[in-house]
Amino acid sequence: MTRLLLAVFIYIFLLPCTAFAVDAAGDTAITTAELHSLTGVQSVDLPHVLSPQDFAAEGGRARYRLTFHLDQAPQEPLGIYVRKLSLSGGVYLNGNWVGECGYGRLENLICHYRPFMVVPPLVLWKQGFNTIEVEVYAIPYLMNGLAPVEIGNANYLESARLGWRYFAQVDVVRGLTWVATLLGLMSIMIGIVLRRDSIYLWFGCVCLTYAVSNINVLVVKREISMQLFGWIVFSGRFVSIFLLLPSILMFFDKLSLFNKRLSLVYVALAVAAIAVSANNNIVVMLCYSPLLILAPWMLFYMVRWTRQTRQPRHVAATLMWVLLFAIGIMDWLRLGGKTSYEGVYYITYAYGLVLVLLGALLIGLVAASLNESRTLTVENHEKLLALESERSKLEERERVLQDMHDGFGSQLASARFSVERGQLTQQQLSDVLSECMSDLYLVVDTFGNADITLENAVADMRFRTTKRFVDTQLQFHWNVQLQDAPAIPQSMILQILRITQEALNNVIKHAQANHVWLRFVYHQIEHSICIAVRDDGVGFSADSRPGFGQNNMQVRARKLNATLDVSPSSSGTTVTLTVPLASVA
Repeated sequence: MTRLLLAVFIYIFLLPCTAFAVDAAGDTAITTAELHSLTGVQSVDLPHVLSPQDFAAEGGRARYRLTFHLDQAPQEPLGIYVRKLSLSGGVYLNGNWVGECGYGRLENLICHYRPFMVVPPLVLWKQGFNTIEVEVYAIPYLMNGLAPVEIGNANYLESARLGWRYFAQVDVVRGLTWVATLLGLMSIMIGIVLRRDSIYLWFGCVCLTYAVSNINVLVVKREISMQLFGWIVFSGRFVSIFLLLPSILMFFDKLSLFNKRLSLVYVALAVAAIAVSANNNIVVMLCYSPLLILAPWMLFYMVRWTRQTRQPRHVAATLMWVLLFAIGIMDWLRLGGKTSYEGVYYITYAYGLVLVLLGALLIGLVAASLNESRTLTVENHEKLLALESERSKLEERERVLQDMHDGFGSQLASARFSVERGQLTQQQLSDVLSECMSDLYLVVDTFGNADITLENAVADMRFRTTKRFVDTQLQFHWNVQLQDAPAIPQSMILQILRITQEALNNVIKHAQANHVWLRFVYHQIEHSICIAVRDDGVGFSADSRPGFGQNNMQVRARKLNATLDVSPSSSGTTVTLTVPLASVA
């Protein structure tokens, strides 16, 4: 009977320290504990928040003692899952240390946002009541305490409890941080290139300071003092939020130079105040207090500006600000609820998501601007090409008209002048008109077809020449090898044919020849065209003075940068024209 009463007494005494007992395969959340701190020993409900009197002012340790009952010794590994605690903590089972939230001294670990689980060796568990102690390290400017501790099958806790919570509280924030860092660096580089478009510089600073503020989630062990570490976190978060305001105003083209400077001055003073106050929570809240006025003011005017412009980018920015405003109010209201300690606050996720969306929008604007600029460049280039082509055609037309004026136009004027004074015989007048008609045919054939080649032009000239002299004793021998020749400008074709025609006219007028050999050859190696006109006439003396026709051929050859050689002999004359094509693509 005595033993039964003792067992009942122990069970009743330990009941406040124990949630309820399950078998080894179960999953139990322990919601009561015995707190050992500077204020003494007391029973508390979990989640529990430590008061500043529970630990040393510069930071100190406190210990929660929990009791867990097992009907029998476990056959499978049991896990002790800690959802949230103070800055850091470690776990003891039945007086034996079994693990901590990181590696190193508790004073150097950062585990406030990291759930963790320890799996003690099976031999440390015992049938009946087991004592679990969670030692935490607390600092003044942090919400310190302990969330309910869960005990159950290690594999189950790993997959059903720890996995998703670690993903939500650590992996997601880590991903948003790295994306924001990348967007920040890209925005700063874009801002440096654009120079005058400072929204990218401001937004880049917003993203980078947001990434800095998440360092308490990214790292587990710190190498600097906790005060400096906390100042970096608080300052990064503060700077990121207050630089976002002018960035949004820039997005709407509503930020003046005065407001830019005012924002920078206020941010600098607030960061200094946070440092001087040693990260005092009251000072931090006072620095944030202008947001109570600025946030709704911004929302009102953003909606107003968006209604005026109705631009998609302004609509997107306004919706993002509405999201931040709504989630900020929701998290503010949740501060007074039961889940204020262990609950997840959504502003961190919403803010990171907004930065990612806003960064994608800004980069999209850059891409759209580049695409528009490229389109305009292509259009302008096409317009310039069209203008250049038109200018070339006009210049070509002017050259042709000038050439016609200086050529057969001048010949017709001189013939008219001579006829009026009776200085030309009928035969001479007929010869002049024939030459003018031949030259006109050359011009019409050459410029009447934009795609004409030298080979085709020579074929047309051969047809007219053969037809013209069909009833004479003069025989023509044509050797044309231009099938591999590249395309050359029409003006060059016209000059080559005119030189050839002038050489033929000299043969007809002076050579008294029976045969004329005309050779047109393209030399691929030398990249040149060679034209030779040879007759079997009487020739002329090499010492004789060149006539008007020969001088005219030399002038035209110089326009082509070509070489003209006239070789007289007793058995005829050979005129050779060599045209280099180095300038022809």
